[in-house]
This record gives sequence, structure tokens and C-alpha cells, in this order.
Amino acid sequence: MRISLGVQPALRGVSWVIKSRLVTLGRFVVRALRISASTIAVVALLRQQWLPAGCFALAWMLILVAPRVFPILIEAPLPPVTPTD
Repeated sequence: MRISLGVQPALRGVSWVIKSRLVTLGRFVVRALRISASTIAVVALLRQQWLPAGCFALAWMLILVAPRVFPILIEAPLPPVTPTD
């Protein structure tokens, strides 16, 4: 069973320009979290802090799986949205 959560139900009254900017911002935030979690995990391993390293490594793995659960995070072009008035 695949869960597909679109942007439409949450942002029903928002214009398509704002929707595309929010999706772009969301992709950037996920990318920044992925880089931060992996960097902190490596630094914690180098300091031999095993519990924080394991937690950040687990967070990094979960962030890597996020695009499979939420397909909107995949780096694909946004579908054309027709404005409704």
C-alpha cells in the first residue's frame, strides 16, 4: 500500500505560485536536513559518541526514505497547475 499525500488538500485556497514556492522550499529543507544529519552523525562517530551518532544516522536513513513516502519531495518538475478563480 502506497501513501500518496498531495499538496492540494492542505493548500486548497492558495495560488499556484505560492504552492510551487512552498514545494521548492520543502525540498530545500529536506535536503538541508539530510546533509546536517549525516554530517553530525559522522562528527559524533569521530568523537566516539555512540548514542548520538546512532540517533543521527537513524534520522539520516529516515530522511533518505522520505521521498518514497512523500513523492512530492522527488526532484521532478512540478505538474502544470491551472489557476481556478
